[in-house]
Amino acid sequence: MICTALTVEYSAVRQHLTEPLYRFHERGTIYEKGSYQTQNGVWTVVLVETGVGNSTASVAIERAITAFSPQVVLFVGIAGGRKDVALGDVVAADAVYDYDTGKDTLTGYLPRIKTHNSAHVLVQCAKLVAREGEWRRRIQMPAERVPDAIVGPLAAGGKVVADDRSATARHLESHCSDTVAVDMEGHGFLHGAYVNPGVDALIIRGISDRLSGKTALEDRLWQPLAARNAAAFAFELLAQHTPFVNRIVEKDRARWLRRGAWLAVVLVMALAATSSAVAIFRSQLGFNAGIAEPAKPAPSPVAPPTSGPPEPPATTTNPPTTSAIETSRSPSKISAPVAISQAAPSRGHQAVVLTRYRNADGIRLSATPALEIPAGFAAETRLGSLLANPEERTLQVYACHLAGNEAVRFTSVDQTGACEGQATIALLGYAFTVPPKERYVPFFRCYTAEGNHFDSVKIDCDGHDSTPIGYLLP
Repeated sequence: MICTALTVEYSAVRQHLTEPLYRFHERGTIYEKGSYQTQNGVWTVVLVETGVGNSTASVAIERAITAFSPQVVLFVGIAGGRKDVALGDVVAADAVYDYDTGKDTLTGYLPRIKTHNSAHVLVQCAKLVAREGEWRRRIQMPAERVPDAIVGPLAAGGKVVADDRSATARHLESHCSDTVAVDMEGHGFLHGAYVNPGVDALIIRGISDRLSGKTALEDRLWQPLAARNAAAFAFELLAQHTPFVNRIVEKDRARWLRRGAWLAVVLVMALAATSSAVAIFRSQLGFNAGIAEPAKPAPSPVAPPTSGPPEPPATTTNPPTTSAIETSRSPSKISAPVAISQAAPSRGHQAVVLTRYRNADGIRLSATPALEIPAGFAAETRLGSLLANPEERTLQVYACHLAGNEAVRFTSVDQTGACEGQATIALLGYAFTVPPKERYVPFFRCYTAEGNHFDSVKIDCDGHDSTPIGYLLP
């Protein structure tokens, strides 16, 4: 989710999204959705223009998070530079001060400045992007000067600070002296993200003016340039970050590795304790009853090696991979834990074709050739191919149906095989969790307004919401 306050900022961000963009309304607010392909996966990006002000930004991001449940929220736009920055430079905010809060008494004004911090993972990513400087390659017009990028604090309030000798400027110098730049939405935006656990938030600003010498002519010149630079930095940050599905995979693998390590420690301790208890018991039994410990049998002689051909190794047969159907209601958006298969990659992929079918009522389902297609369904499109066997960085894809209703089927990447609490039909195959080196197509679960599910390789899902599942072979 990317928010902007002004149209010039919105336009700069929109240029980075892959066409086509889809426009839709949510509780009266207009959003646009597009995609952004990176080496770490495909981002689904929703864009909205919130308007100016902390309160406006706070309400807008709260509504957007409720509607779309994003992994990352960014506020991208322009700001006034206070110190250590030049026109066109970019600031990623590690913290934002609300300098407007305080208490006005008879003896003077007592500031009560509130602070919100940006997400640690995004601040670290922003430092990496600023340090490496590759974000400048994404600037879509030649730069008048090579812009710099820094990570530092912003101050946010309801005033446009137009002179460095004004009362607000002196207030910032006294109480927020490390502030790099000033905006009007940052604190409200971070507060809206703060009250929604699990959402990472960051503010990225291009410097369009300084606190002194602000003119309408400079605004017309520098606002588009500053917004362009901020957008370039934001999309380089997304390129360095990892979309939701891939991040879940890595987190789940690390969690199971930690659990496995603790389980091994517990087992070793239990075995050691059991051995000690047995030794003590036998020692006491022999001492009290005069029972001698039985002699250990002599080891049997080792047979000499014999000549002749070695015995053939034992072979195992993998169960055949069956295929599945998909579509329909009930399981919520994919939230089941996802694990990486650690099997060694095969030299040649064995794949099974996944085809989407549709009936006269518009209901879609996906199936492989091994699955019987229900009456009334005809092939609509070939989605791609699942792997028949596990490989490195793959996840299992299951065919499922609703508990108590076999007619309503869907696919799932619930690695427990429980089909998100519903009924399991069969293991379909394996999808990549990251793009493979060869050609691939992204794989999405789509959600209709009626609550139905179907599969697609298009991020727009024919105008429906989508959640990435993984990647297929074409």
